Amino acid sequence: MLHSIPLGILSFSSGGYGVDNSAMFNDDDTEFLTRTPSGSATSRRKFTMSAWVKRGNLGTNFPIFSARSGANSDDALNFTTGDKLEVMVDYTNDGQLTTNAVFRDPHAWYNIVLAVDTEQSTAANRLKLYVNNVQMTSFSTASYPAEDYDFERWQVSGNENTIGRTLSVAAGKADGYIAEAVWIDGQQLTPSSFG
Repeated sequence: MLHSIPLGILSFSSGGYGVDNSAMFNDDDTEFLTRTPSGSATSRRKFTMSAWVKRGNLGTNFPIFSARSGANSDDALNFTTGDKLEVMVDYTNDGQLTTNAVFRDPHAWYNIVLAVDTEQSTAANRLKLYVNNVQMTSFSTASYPAEDYDFERWQVSGNENTIGRTLSVAAGKADGYIAEAVWIDGQQLTPSSFG
């Protein structure tokens, strides 16, 4: 099941083109996108997220997707203040991936894909992180959710899900652009599914 969050159209006058389904975020403002689902996804073990991201300020937290069920109980996909890409499961209590690679080009668009399937017996197959069609395999921190782990925050009824802000960190606001933010329920996909 495909859940796509329509973000509108952002036009770039200097480049002379528009990017469909995109939004601009400024970390000096308080805007972000939020949704609190009234029903849960069909699978809490298998899903895929994808978004195109262009960073503004470097050296700051840039949340892409986040969800929260309580204080210090977040699932998040974000750039860190060290410009690395990070996945946090239950605020790192149940899993964390932090890339060794850094992402410091404020002119580049990055296609970020997080593909999840906790039913996999091999831990490294439970969370797969891709940037521009390349799977990230070198991590400074790598801990994976347990086999058959049920995610309790992302796309779970009553939990606030956000794009562009981390709920538990006041400074966790995006600065830049996010486009084509997509949530796929029940499938662990590769970047080829997103163009």
